[in-house]
Amino acid sequence: VVVKLVNSLPGYLGHTKENNQNLLTEIARLSKLYLLTESDTNHVRRLQSELSSLDDVVLEAIEDSSERKQAYSVLQENLETIQKRVKEIEDEQLVLSEKLAKIEKDDVNARQKILIVF
Repeated sequence: VVVKLVNSLPGYLGHTKENNQNLLTEIARLSKLYLLTESDTNHVRRLQSELSSLDDVVLEAIEDSSERKQAYSVLQENLETIQKRVKEIEDEQLVLSEKLAKIEKDDVNARQKILIVF
């Protein structure tokens, strides 16, 4: 289990960090067109900071596993906790992504309704 986590977590974490960067890019794009709340931007930045911290912890855990500094059971528990948190972050990212996509959809719908009225 530890070997599997050591092999998969860096890629999973990298994928999640990339998604977070995409969210920041999307927020920057949308903020040029719409008035966005600062809370969404701050939320994504907090996630980015947490992902960087988790990245450091994963790298340290990988080093510990290769040098056998910790018992496998402790290492497994730490890695599983990190994996769980990365999954939670990914879920938060999905919610934010859907929220951002809804902004444009709502705008398009509102514009279409105005065109129908006039």
